Amino acid sequence: MSATLAELARALDQIAELVAAGREAFDTDPRQRWSIERLWIYAGNLAEAHCREHGLEDGVEPWAELIGVRHVYAHYTPDQIVPDRVWNDSAEGVGRLQRVVNAQA
Repeated sequence: MSATLAELARALDQIAELVAAGREAFDTDPRQRWSIERLWIYAGNLAEAHCREHGLEDGVEPWAELIGVRHVYAHYTPDQIVPDRVWNDSAEGVGRLQRVVNAQA
């Protein structure tokens, strides 16, 4: 696994750890939500770097999904980001993305 993919896997692991803390922690501690949002931005940056390093089209999954999420969290204003969407996307998507990234090894 390249260094970039290894770092991406670590970022996804950190998102999964925050999700494992539960919805109540996410809803009551804004640092949980902000951390998840920031980690998605970082993961998207790493996915984009991976594509550049290996000459991959960034419109190919899973890279496109990661880069797309990054654009939303990096460019939307805080009032445009819906916490329920952040939670649902994270809780439902991080495990799948972990498996895909780890399979790239």
